[in-house]
Amino acid sequence: VSYIARGNIMTSERRDRYGDVVRAAGGIFDDFRKNPVLQLSHGFTSAPHPVIGRVPFLGVTRTDANVPAVGGDFEFHSSALAQEIAELYAAKFIRAGSIGFIPDGLASILVIGPDGLPVNGASPEDFAYGSMPDGYGFDFRRWFQLEHSIVPVPANPDALGRMRSLPETARVLGLSHRRQFAGPFYG
Repeated sequence: VSYIARGNIMTSERRDRYGDVVRAAGGIFDDFRKNPVLQLSHGFTSAPHPVIGRVPFLGVTRTDANVPAVGGDFEFHSSALAQEIAELYAAKFIRAGSIGFIPDGLASILVIGPDGLPVNGASPEDFAYGSMPDGYGFDFRRWFQLEHSIVPVPANPDALGRMRSLPETARVLGLSHRRQFAGPFYG
């Protein structure tokens, strides 16, 4: 049985647990669409390979609370691991997602304060890993999607699955980091 999860929120413009915002309209998906990989926990797992499926559709949408978001459909692979994750997802034991991305250069990142507004004169380069003051974060205006993962706890609280109907041809399930300027972000 092939599991397909439709209408999932992958990330939204709601401030995440790290204080960051990822702008939905700033997503650049061209390369991701060529290899729309769905992973387990961003590949940080002891599984032989972390790929559990693909994302055949994604685009800019809105959450149920009308917040701009990136949403998509997930198709789970037929491997035992992927099917186990799909079943956990269907049963709502795990229902969160997270995006792996890189910013489109430092000019596409603003530093934001506790009020969510840009901090005048602040540059992302001013903050080394882990040195961001409490309440501050980054506003990613343009970014490249690298991958999407199913995770136990999302950075973005809106990145949760939504259950959908079950057609006869496939079981349809309802289904976003940490900053490192040298590598991908997860949100």
